[in-house]
Amino acid sequence: MFKYKKENSLEKRLETFNKLKEKHPKEIPIICEKAKDSKIEKNIKSHYLFKEEYKFVYFMKLIRKKLELNEDEGLFFFINGKYNITGEISMKQVYEKYKDKDGFLYLIYGEEKIFG
Repeated sequence: MFKYKKENSLEKRLETFNKLKEKHPKEIPIICEKAKDSKIEKNIKSHYLFKEEYKFVYFMKLIRKKLELNEDEGLFFFINGKYNITGEISMKQVYEKYKDKDGFLYLIYGEEKIFG
């Protein structure tokens, strides 16, 4: 389970979502947390607002940059712990298909060696 969900009741998450959507109607609220078995040492924030018209690949690049990954390290994303997402789909499509009942899109990320 996501740390954000553990720390906030459904009512609190819905209230937060409604406030965010009121202020930022064209942006998607995302909770992005590190996988439990990840060896990535750097900690980054877990709350994001991302433009719905952008491709998922731009979000991936943002997280890669924040994590300061080496060139030989890949990064993967799972939605709700089940679905591996790749870059060319729009954030709006991802959101509409996988958003949680509280209105947030929940992502888990982790590293993956791609060379050597």
